[in-house]
Amino acid sequence: MKKPSALRFTLASAFLAAIVACAGTEDGLPDITPDDTPMPSVSRDGGVAMVDGGTTRDAGVESMMEPCPRGYDGPRCDQCARGWQDGNADGVCSLACDATGEDAPSCGQGTCFIDPTIDGRACQCDVGHVGEACDACDVGYADLDGDGVCTRECQLECGDYGACEIASDDSESCACDEGYEGAACDLCVPGYVAYRGRCILDTPDADGMSLWLDADASGTITIRNDKVIRWADRRGGDTPEATIALSTLRPEFVGNAMNGRPVVRFDGVDDRLNVADFDGFAGDDYTVFALVYPRAVGDGGIFEAAHSEFGVAAALDLVQVGQTGRFVHRIPLNPAQQDSVQAQGFAPTQPTLIGVRRWTSGLLDHYRMWGEDGGDVMGLQVDDTLINAGNLGNLRFTLGTGLSEEPLDGDVAEIIVYRRALDDEESERVLLYLAAKWGVR
Repeated sequence: MKKPSALRFTLASAFLAAIVACAGTEDGLPDITPDDTPMPSVSRDGGVAMVDGGTTRDAGVESMMEPCPRGYDGPRCDQCARGWQDGNADGVCSLACDATGEDAPSCGQGTCFIDPTIDGRACQCDVGHVGEACDACDVGYADLDGDGVCTRECQLECGDYGACEIASDDSESCACDEGYEGAACDLCVPGYVAYRGRCILDTPDADGMSLWLDADASGTITIRNDKVIRWADRRGGDTPEATIALSTLRPEFVGNAMNGRPVVRFDGVDDRLNVADFDGFAGDDYTVFALVYPRAVGDGGIFEAAHSEFGVAAALDLVQVGQTGRFVHRIPLNPAQQDSVQAQGFAPTQPTLIGVRRWTSGLLDHYRMWGEDGGDVMGLQVDDTLINAGNLGNLRFTLGTGLSEEPLDGDVAEIIVYRRALDDEESERVLLYLAAKWGVR
């Protein structure tokens, strides 16, 4: 038979004593004074069950006790609860690395460990990360894509046209943009020239090109008595050429005239050169670039493209009133049906860089015109959308005259025409090529 516990025996004895005491009184209740001992009580002191102010009680009455403090467990509350630890066995429990829920460790880019110096958990951060929760980047590291992972930052200075890269062997080097080379990407590769701190292609893209007249291209200009009788396309082969038969209409070839390069100079009276049966404006889309130097204040036609029977169909002029560059595209059979786009701000008697792009969509013609302004080759820009004026077919292309009443009094350095609409990036490359080559500042 199982022996009764001491606590049960004590409680039973006390209960019987109370009955005897009650039986000896008049009213059947015990006589209790302030000095009398009260009924035994049960309490928990440090996880030990106590009775009558100090008698150890049986742990089996745990359900009668208050709960253990947070982090502690066991009959005597002298053990650490799950998710808590006492690494140095000093009786103090602290959160462990395997705690869950709200007590789970937060180490970001790191690993939780128990630090013996504080007998508590801490974060061991991955390389490149710092902070109590490993949620910040160390010096020389950065979160480049916002994913919370810090990667090493290259320390090399690669300038505006390169990016520092780290190789698998941890070495650093500069990966240069197209056209650049050198340890700091500050040099131009062959085929590029330096211009205003940039490396610029030394030749334009020839894809879709229909005409390229370059006064600096060796062997393309035939001269007689310092007068130009033939100006061939720089690409050579079966490409257009500009000629003039009548000697009195021939422009002059002038060496070392613009940025140390030769030009073709028109007299402002009647000089001109013709390209017969030119198809550069025959399609829906085209792009034109011109580098000219007007030598007098006043209007001047740079070029015109005309039908032999019905007159001018396209023309590029400089109109000095308002310092305006003007391009006109019109139907020869109906001159009133024309598109005209103008950009203002060209400086008179200065090297002048102009670009015009035309593209069509449905019943609309779209035009964009550029000019150099304050060092920006696309600083002057104007857009226009007009009713489709139609296509022009093959025309006679004439340098030195346009729709303005005055022929060009000035120099032509280079003319480039494409049968397609170059996008802005392509157009900027051609404009920069011309500006760098001819010293437009």
